[in-house]
Amino acid sequence: MKTSAAGSRREPPCRLGEARAVPLVAVVAPAGYGKTTLLAQWAAQDRRPFGWLSVDWRCNDPAVLFCYLAVAVAAVVPVQRAVFGDLAAPHPPERRAVLAGLASALSGARHPFVLVLDDVHLLAGSAPPMPCSRTGARCGRGPGR
Repeated sequence: MKTSAAGSRREPPCRLGEARAVPLVAVVAPAGYGKTTLLAQWAAQDRRPFGWLSVDWRCNDPAVLFCYLAVAVAAVVPVQRAVFGDLAAPHPPERRAVLAGLASALSGARHPFVLVLDDVHLLAGSAPPMPCSRTGARCGRGPGR
C-alpha cells in the first residue's frame, strides 16, 4: 500500500476510484491477500454510496442470497416494498419477481453507486472469476507508468 503525500491516508494499490466508467470490477486474489481490506479502503475514500454483501455459506440457499442482496441493494437505491414482501412470504419467493424488482431498482438508480459482492467464491458452483483485464478495469501501474 502506498501512503499519500499527506501521510495520513492510505491509497489502495489499484485505482479503483477511477473505475467509474466500467460496469464491473473484479478483485481476484488468493485468500489472505487483502481483497476485503482493499474494498473497504475504496469504500472509505470514494464519495459514491456503497452497498455491501459479504457472501458466506448460507448464501448457497437462493432465498438467503436474495434477502442479503436485496438489503445490499436497498443500501444504495430504493427497492420496492413488494420485493421484501416476496422475500418474507412463508413459501419460497418467486425468484423471477424478486430478481425483476432488484433489476428495476438498479436500473432506476439516479446516482452512481458501488455494489460490493465480497467472497463470491464461497457460492457453490460459482464460475471462476474473470480476470481484471476482461472487465475493463485497469489495476496496478498501467501502461507507461
